[in-house]
Amino acid sequence: MVNVIYVLYRKEGLTREEFAHHWTEIHIPIAQKLKRMKSYSIHPVTSAMEILGDKEADGFSVCVWDSMDDFEADAASPEMAAAGEDAAKFARHFEVYIVEDHAVI
Repeated sequence: MVNVIYVLYRKEGLTREEFAHHWTEIHIPIAQKLKRMKSYSIHPVTSAMEILGDKEADGFSVCVWDSMDDFEADAASPEMAAAGEDAAKFARHFEVYIVEDHAVI
């Protein structure tokens, strides 16, 4: 399994509510068109604690693919290009982390 965490920062001028609305109502249907992605969960930030500087994230998403080949195929697809174009409408910046999954509980 390949787990990818996206950290999103909202575009200046958008409230958290506007950011979350675009993400949930417009972006999700676009991202759901990725053919190989097995799961997609989003986590809009509602409040934050102990943030250093101005680096407060506005949301996280966790996407899962069966393999790196599946992830790379989706990453190179027109569907991912469309998702990236839409993300630019509500996010000023996002970070991408490929992580290992270690279930603790």
